[in-house]
Amino acid sequence: MVVAVNGSWKLPIAYFLIHSLTAVDKANIIKEALIKLHECGVTIISLTCDGSSVNFSVMQELGAIVNDINNIESFFTHHQRMTPKYLLYLMLVTC
Repeated sequence: MVVAVNGSWKLPIAYFLIHSLTAVDKANIIKEALIKLHECGVTIISLTCDGSSVNFSVMQELGAIVNDINNIESFFTHHQRMTPKYLLYLMLVTC
């Protein structure tokens, strides 16, 4: 789901049955969604998910550093927009 930060709208962009998907599969789905949104002119600034262990693995697949308590980086570079450097921030919420 995409949620505007400068407006009052939300838009589901896709629906996937993810119960048996690996972290790599989930990260690839997210990357593909980011590419498609970028092609439509949408600027994504963050991803939000719950704190399940598989989501930590997804974050690592996306390029964040979450397994080193002394060197946590809760962001990654969106490779479709390297100039200027474009960071996506990861946020954990409780459900």
